[in-house]
Amino acid sequence: MSVGSVNLPGSLLIGGLASTTSVSIGKGGALVIDNTGTGASGSVAVAGSMTSAGPLGIGTNPLTCGALSSGAITAGGTVSCGTFGLTCGALSSGAHTASGTVSCGTFGMTCGALSCASVASAGAVTQPRFWLRARVGSPQAVSTSTFTDVSFTGDDTVNGGSSGWTVSYPSTSPAAPAAGMYVVTWALSWAVQVGGLRETFLRTSTNGTWNDSQLTGQATWVTTQGGSAVVQLAAGETLIIRTWQSSGSTINITACTLHAYRLSE
Repeated sequence: MSVGSVNLPGSLLIGGLASTTSVSIGKGGALVIDNTGTGASGSVAVAGSMTSAGPLGIGTNPLTCGALSSGAITAGGTVSCGTFGLTCGALSSGAHTASGTVSCGTFGMTCGALSCASVASAGAVTQPRFWLRARVGSPQAVSTSTFTDVSFTGDDTVNGGSSGWTVSYPSTSPAAPAAGMYVVTWALSWAVQVGGLRETFLRTSTNGTWNDSQLTGQATWVTTQGGSAVVQLAAGETLIIRTWQSSGSTINITACTLHAYRLSE
């Protein structure tokens, strides 16, 4: 049959395409290709752009195309662009695997765990920040010849307070909110009292000890001790300021601050 055109009110059904290489339809209607039972594998080639007013469904079969412009794309399986770029609006997916660049342009990207070789950014990269600024707000008694852990009563709000670090005050052991490398600083003052040693040092719940300071109590000025250290902490590992004195009587700690800042994972 050789005609200039075929006009059908409905779809055009072609039963077998074992030898047919292509079918061209101007517009209107639907194209159904059925190779059931023939063992043939036909194809549909569109020379120009293809516009669909409704969903374009390919079932469980792959779709290979050039430039693709569409609204929402819902896929039950993998969406692969090969070595080509993908430009889209909002994108929601499970795991995302890319062998090349993933670009969000000027739009934000919200994701779960991200694993990659490197991240290049022309602007600021924001990540969670964790720091602790705790203080002793009232005198704390330390008995002679007894190790005593400083009990912190609240945030050191004069120096900005804490961020991302939740502490249930009073607390002798603030716990790190996340694993990482922290820089820790502390300062402690004893009431004026002559005689005996004053000892202060930093400890963690894994029994690490840093900056053990020992001074003799003075009769005319406050004895002040402190230190700083870079400490690797696990999530939940605690910081402790431990004290000891040998004056022969109880002495008060008049002030103490503990600051910790997370530097890196």
